[in-house]
Amino acid sequence: MNQWIRLAIVVAVAAVIIVAIQEMRAGSEMSAWDDLAEARVGEDSVAALESAREAADGTSAEPWAAFDLTMALYREGTPADLQRAAQVARAVVDEHPDHAVAGLLRDVLPALESYRDS
Repeated sequence: MNQWIRLAIVVAVAAVIIVAIQEMRAGSEMSAWDDLAEARVGEDSVAALESAREAADGTSAEPWAAFDLTMALYREGTPADLQRAAQVARAVVDEHPDHAVAGLLRDVLPALESYRDS
């Protein structure tokens, strides 16, 4: 009987740990999407989107944050911004090749890379 009690305690502790980890991940996901939403309406969108992209690392918001950052950098249009936009776009295409934004960024990459070559 003592063995069953120990097993029950181990199972209960494991269940609590699993639930806690899932809650933390869900919180990170929501936080990443909240950060991205705030960055989209902020005044310094490039800096805010860069921060949101970093905060979204490893979440489902990451490719979308990188897409928004790429487009904001493209709109800025300086050579440094265009080079950074190409880096961000290439990273998304490489890391998330089947994601919805990867196709969009594949279309933008030749334009971004053409600025680097000129």
